[in-house]
Amino acid sequence: MSYPEILDQTDAAFQKANWKEVVHICEKAIAEGNDAFVIRQYLGIAYYRQKQYTQALPHFRKALAYFGSESITQEYLYFTLLSLGRNLEANAVAKEMELEEQTRLGLRPNRKWTFIYLEPGAKLSTLEGLKPMILTTFGIGHRLGQAMETYHAGNYIAQENNGFRYQQYQYYLLNQGLIMPNQTIETALHLVGMDGKNNAFGMEQRGIALYGGWRWTPAKWEITPQLTWTNLRTTLQTNTGTRFKDSTATTTQLGLALGYWPRIGKGRIWLGWQNELAFHKYETLLEDNSQTFFLMKARIWAQIHPKLNLTTFYYAGRVPLAAEDKGSLFLNAPDLTTKKWGLMAEFPLTAKISLYGVYQQEVKEKSNTPYQNHVIITGIKIKP
Repeated sequence: MSYPEILDQTDAAFQKANWKEVVHICEKAIAEGNDAFVIRQYLGIAYYRQKQYTQALPHFRKALAYFGSESITQEYLYFTLLSLGRNLEANAVAKEMELEEQTRLGLRPNRKWTFIYLEPGAKLSTLEGLKPMILTTFGIGHRLGQAMETYHAGNYIAQENNGFRYQQYQYYLLNQGLIMPNQTIETALHLVGMDGKNNAFGMEQRGIALYGGWRWTPAKWEITPQLTWTNLRTTLQTNTGTRFKDSTATTTQLGLALGYWPRIGKGRIWLGWQNELAFHKYETLLEDNSQTFFLMKARIWAQIHPKLNLTTFYYAGRVPLAAEDKGSLFLNAPDLTTKKWGLMAEFPLTAKISLYGVYQQEVKEKSNTPYQNHVIITGIKIKP
């Protein structure tokens, strides 16, 4: 088939919104050596219209390699990257658009503030004597330079446990930097401080976690090798001033996280799996203990309706203090639970405002006092 005939057939199928036929014609044309800007553009749009964003992405990139300033292709590439959660790359594309196109699409690629959010919540336990935990989180996101986004969050928790009253403060910092298309580096800092007392004792706890990862996103995959180091120190003393030896817990975690956009989901499902090898050392007044163990985490994100996104996760193994989650700060709280699962629902009200809710269950079975914790969090996220 000649090149003009290919274009005629493709355009006819395109006008009828017969996206599968457009894909068939264009893929065959490329296989036969008829590669060109318009073929790649048609093919990318056909995949996009079927919500097959991972298939559309390389064709938009190839089309722009032929004709780098074409506005329609830039627009489709921008929204494709957004649909895949690759906001840094999308913003880089937006900056290359003409000012008229940015204005038409309502884009502000040079804005500094990206979002703010607020979360109130509570944690209920089946343990006798453990009263409900009250928590509040406030977070902001902003850009640094041309290719980096930063996310800050602060968290306050108050609880009473068998007469022991404590308050906990947390700070979380996440940096994401774009190295080049398909490659992003991530670093995170997580600080925890807790103070509490009862009629006889006072306790102080300080924790820090450092995280580094490199995310590579070829085709449908997300591959992230990562390293986390955590340290948690606890000081206990009587109300008369007698201080006991500090206890410390230090953990080094080496991990690999995988993400995948299955074709069956047509851009509405994302699967994630993470395994980590952890080296843990614990020192107390009575004993020193070192051990090695595995952590496993699974996550599924699904858009079941344009106005409803669901994320569910599950992980097992000892889970020490770690900056291991990119969502609610509370999910990073230190614990030694055996199993944990949760569900998060997000409801976009407008283009700038979203409401969301989180339910999380922690189960501790291998213990002298087995228990379950139930967490409920609500939140609002606003994009300026």
